Amino acid sequence: MSFSLLPDDCLLACLARVPYADLRNAIPSTSKQLRDAVASAAFRKTREAAGCVEYGVFATRSNHERTCYLITESGVLRTARRPPDQVMVDFTTGMQNEVVVVNNALAAMRAHAYNPGQDKWREIAPLVREDLPEVDSWFKLSLGYSITLGSAGGHLMILGGGDAMIPEPIQKRMDVYDPAQDTWSRLPDLPFHNHSNRIVEVDGKVWCFGGTIRPNATEEDALDRSATFIYDPATRTWTNGPRLPHGLSEHGGYYGTNSVCGFELQKKLCVMGAVVAGDYRFRSVAFMWDATRETWDPFPAPPVVAHAASQTDDHVVVLGSFPSEEPIDGTTPTPTRLFVLDQGSRDWVEWDIGDAGTRYEAARIG
Repeated sequence: MSFSLLPDDCLLACLARVPYADLRNAIPSTSKQLRDAVASAAFRKTREAAGCVEYGVFATRSNHERTCYLITESGVLRTARRPPDQVMVDFTTGMQNEVVVVNNALAAMRAHAYNPGQDKWREIAPLVREDLPEVDSWFKLSLGYSITLGSAGGHLMILGGGDAMIPEPIQKRMDVYDPAQDTWSRLPDLPFHNHSNRIVEVDGKVWCFGGTIRPNATEEDALDRSATFIYDPATRTWTNGPRLPHGLSEHGGYYGTNSVCGFELQKKLCVMGAVVAGDYRFRSVAFMWDATRETWDPFPAPPVVAHAASQTDDHVVVLGSFPSEEPIDGTTPTPTRLFVLDQGSRDWVEWDIGDAGTRYEAARIG
């Protein structure tokens, strides 16, 4: 009996067990029937029900090169190229089953969403900030500098923007994108000065942490890296959250990487970063907030000082450039390394990423 003559439910059940690499590279070239089958919504539901959904890491570069990749445990695959008008990727984040890349150009921030399951890009409405105060050309080019990009409730969120020297309305701005309407709207301004914070949605609320500017502080003591804030979308209000248990550092290695990052895991906030362990040495730390006991609990720290972290389906992905507790001379670039912590495990496994990119995001891929 020909494979293509199977009843639709049997055909989808068989295809659901095909590895993602073959779904991408082999199945579409066999016949239109199979190509349409693996692109259907019914196929995704069947694959999820069979427990065969795979995860991986989306990787792209921050420069003009449009090549992107999907990294899995078994290897690296090229994706559909980034759209030609999407230049200089500045930020990436996950939004539902897509990865969003954002770049800023003058007062507008352009964004595209990539769907790993379909290997397709789509443009989303640009965020235009026409009401920003008049500043000189250098600042106008930097409106996307130090923004906080994330997602919550299936919506894309952008907080702040601009350098500490830029007028206050930019730093306190909060915009949200509704994918159903393809529109942006402005929410009430932040009650704090935002500077390179992180956004993590945890159990329906949004946590912001990692780089708050203290009001009326001296330049040497301007950043408060231990403060957290929690946003409730239902009431559209912010409250002060628990302070982080460590004064996390912006370690001074090559590129001066900001090493504060976090993600949601099993309805808990997990934060990773670095603490000073000696002269030119930094120690990787990780901890989770237990809301029931109101305490920070230890979490398995990765072998590198993480400067990017995300998760999908409880698989944690960490990107780091500096081995934990090894000295950093501040001049020699160290290889970017990718580590994965599988669901239920406490042992980090390194994945080979070659020269895949500079921006990474965990993703459900098929």
